[in-house]
Amino acid sequence: IKRLSLTWQTISRRYFCDIKTRLKALEFLSIYVKHNDAILLDVQRISLWLHYCSSLKELRIMAPRQISNTLSNNDIGLHSFDFPQLHTLVLSTPGTSLVGSFLGMLYYKLMIAVMNLKNWQHIWITGFGNALITPVLSGLSEAKTLMLRIPHRVYLRETLSNVEHFAVELSLQERDPPNLELLELPSLKKLFLCTCLPMEWDVLCNLCCNVEELNIATCITNINQIHFQDKLVKLALCTCILRGKPYEPSSKAEQINKVIRIIVESFPNIREFELTTCKVCFGKPNDIVLDSLLGVFGKWKDLRRLKFEDLECIRSGNSLAHIFTTCSNLESISLKNLGLHGSCTYLCELCIGLRSCKNLKDFRLEQANILAVDCIITALKNCTKLERICIISSNHTVPPTNKNFKDMIRKLNKLVFLYLDLPTTKVQRKDFKKILKAEFGSSCPEFYSTIVNYGTKNCDSVNRLPAIHYFEMLEDVSRISRRPGNGRKFLYTS
Repeated sequence: IKRLSLTWQTISRRYFCDIKTRLKALEFLSIYVKHNDAILLDVQRISLWLHYCSSLKELRIMAPRQISNTLSNNDIGLHSFDFPQLHTLVLSTPGTSLVGSFLGMLYYKLMIAVMNLKNWQHIWITGFGNALITPVLSGLSEAKTLMLRIPHRVYLRETLSNVEHFAVELSLQERDPPNLELLELPSLKKLFLCTCLPMEWDVLCNLCCNVEELNIATCITNINQIHFQDKLVKLALCTCILRGKPYEPSSKAEQINKVIRIIVESFPNIREFELTTCKVCFGKPNDIVLDSLLGVFGKWKDLRRLKFEDLECIRSGNSLAHIFTTCSNLESISLKNLGLHGSCTYLCELCIGLRSCKNLKDFRLEQANILAVDCIITALKNCTKLERICIISSNHTVPPTNKNFKDMIRKLNKLVFLYLDLPTTKVQRKDFKKILKAEFGSSCPEFYSTIVNYGTKNCDSVNRLPAIHYFEMLEDVSRISRRPGNGRKFLYTS
């Protein structure tokens, strides 16, 4: 066996004994740890597998957000590792959930084992937060992919000369962050940047003259002019960019309008766009005038994927309806915590806009007080190419009727994923599951559905989800410059 990709569940020692001799020839190993509470036995057996993989060139381990364990000491009986030919290492878990977990200890020991290796091609390490001990940066002069936290500035020039995909996250506690203005990135195509301080567009433009994917998770200042970049097709920005200057009251309508138009006109070929909360200032633009101004993003005629998060300015939803109507190529929509939390006032316009989304494949809505989910279900019936639906809502939300739910399921014959997290009774959930079973039965093994009462944790249903659905739909992590390799590997950070 040269290549092996697997979803890890507790594997018996007997089964391991049958294949352990074949592991020595493995060159590529990808493991998805399906559980969000990986137990000690799982981690120990994974380490036993890795102990025998002495010919590995590429190692990828991915896991969902972990439940931290209380570790009394760092010695949990893990085996030793030796990968002299390793050139690709991906250890990816959302957030900082590895701190204090058994899986975190495995990642830590793996990093220690490879610290002296040379000739790296891809390194992608996430999940530790401020507890991450950055791997040594020597031997990275030929690296094409690099995701690190708090990089040592002394190695930055050597490290980045050939990098095509660079992702860096600087801690808010970093007292002396590296000077990013000094970086030269001639080969860069994908950039994710999360810094502890606001950043000027002029500096940013020097970093990304030829980028195709750009994800800036920090405050941006001096947005008066942006260099025209027609190569950029994927863009992720923070909501505070719409306020003008960070840490100050909201700007006037004309200033905000200018910022939006500069972005749209400077990057005319955007296919994927995300507008989410800034992790530095947590600014949430609430100017009601923005509700109509956001419609300018509808000028991106080739827009395929849209994600809006924490935009309190969206009240009537006119901007959403306009974008959905004008961007006829939309395939993926994700909306989270828009408008006022008191009620979902944009529901009517949202449903009107969805009628125009004939190419929609993914729909995700996370919003309190949707009131009538039936309206959304009715609108989604017209999106006959839909493959995945995720609706999460709390409080004053009425679930769909059995009849409407059944009609939607029958019309959406391409559906492979359905996740409903709504205030429901046990009887309602049972009825929905009966409808799904009658429609799909055993004829569609690739179909995954989860229907839970809001606020009820269902680890079993989450653990059985394939990685692609877990990360893209349930966790809704950014897909722009946040996954290593060619972009088809679903190894995300968040």
